[in-house]
Amino acid sequence: MKTRIACIPVLLGIASATLAQDIPEDLIVGGSYMVHANGEEGLAEAIEALQTYIANPEDIIVTPLLAESNIYHIVVPEFDSFIDDSIEMELINLTSVDDGPLEWYEPDYKLGVDQDNEGQSGSLWVSGLGLSSADYKSQYAFNHLKLDAAHTKSQGEGVSIAILDTKPDRTHPQIGNILKMIDLVDIGDSGSGSRTGGGLSGNGLDEDGDGYIDEALGHGTFVTALVQSVAPKAGIVSIVVLNDDGVGSAATLALGISLALNEGAHIISLSLGSDNESLAVSSVIEYAIESGVSVFASVGNTGDWGCLFPARHPDVTAVGASNADMTLANISSYNLELDLVAPGLSNMISGPGDTSRLLIGPTLGTEYVAGSGTSFSTALAAGAGALIRAQLVNLNTEQVSLGQIGSRIRKRLKQSPTKVDLPNGFGEIRALLDTDDATEYSDPVPEDSDINGDGVTDGADLAMVLGRWGLLLNSSGLHREDIERDGVVDGQDLARLLGGWGTQ
Repeated sequence: MKTRIACIPVLLGIASATLAQDIPEDLIVGGSYMVHANGEEGLAEAIEALQTYIANPEDIIVTPLLAESNIYHIVVPEFDSFIDDSIEMELINLTSVDDGPLEWYEPDYKLGVDQDNEGQSGSLWVSGLGLSSADYKSQYAFNHLKLDAAHTKSQGEGVSIAILDTKPDRTHPQIGNILKMIDLVDIGDSGSGSRTGGGLSGNGLDEDGDGYIDEALGHGTFVTALVQSVAPKAGIVSIVVLNDDGVGSAATLALGISLALNEGAHIISLSLGSDNESLAVSSVIEYAIESGVSVFASVGNTGDWGCLFPARHPDVTAVGASNADMTLANISSYNLELDLVAPGLSNMISGPGDTSRLLIGPTLGTEYVAGSGTSFSTALAAGAGALIRAQLVNLNTEQVSLGQIGSRIRKRLKQSPTKVDLPNGFGEIRALLDTDDATEYSDPVPEDSDINGDGVTDGADLAMVLGRWGLLLNSSGLHREDIERDGVVDGQDLARLLGGWGTQ
């Protein structure tokens, strides 16, 4: 017998030990459901059954969450509690028989409402400190990561990183090129990306009822800048899954991850989390891993034992926070699932004008703030993952399967010589992110024009550029043919290649 909430099933040959759980009633998104159908016929039968409960059955919205997986997001209009109860009973019936229309279903639920951890993992920041671009570039986080040394070996060339967060302010001077932005939330701005003229100004509502208005504005900007600083030559795809209060939903997150795969992401950064698990999100993550994609997520900011989902999924690299003393930050959650820690704490009591213990990032307009949170640690770790992935030019085809790439990168990150103690009394330690060490075990990334890494720019590299003219991104290989890092292979890339012809 199949049930409403069950173990993650085998999906495309991928088994998971992740368990879903009942969702608190006040977090459930009414009229929104995720299902795994038994083929197109099963989906059609389920939709036909649900249509009997609404006046305009043609208004039911069905969105595939993962290509060829039969996992869908279903939205029923004209929602009220009576209709929801009836539909829930119908969905239970549809999953209650073997070989029935549905393998499982689960209600959609909110991230970041009525929980100790906001949808953005409870990140906090302080503005009005007069921080500048110079403070940002000289902050302790980059020194601890040893970025200068790592960048002589890799800067993320050819790698695409999908950042799922709030909308970043693309006009902030610290934000580099973003190849593409996909907004799954639409908080009501004009799409101009600026703070004026209808840009990133929020909606002025306390949507999560925590007493703060638009408190997550700038979170995506902060996270994006950190990723770009660690991997400055990686391509960035921004997918907006959290609103201006840091609130999203499981269905939006699952769709966002799926779209990241469609956009050719090699690394996915999730500075968010929930106490609750999702079958759909887990399934999409497992497909991403099997496709050669590495997923990074925040453990949370309780300062105690625990780990949010999806960080606690066994295939995800779970990231906690360290402080300026290279110990576990007092705001960081920790658990057996924790893989590594990275800078994520600002010490505000170090003294007036002392920026040496602050984690600094941009928010909106031209502002820089001091922040704390495993969200920021996750961004740094995701960028480090891109540095390693750029070095593994032929790994996916010559040495290991696609599904092993993520574990290879995670193992490299966890081999850092610097360790921190976990305060659980059992002698547990975790690696402190060290990008210099992580990039030491592979050959340096080839020069831009030497696309295939054979030591010379010649006809083989030209054939690669011509073979991907127009650049349809895919996650199975690096996007090294895009020499200019502008998201397309065109005449500019060809000119760069010809300019380096014959060089070794």
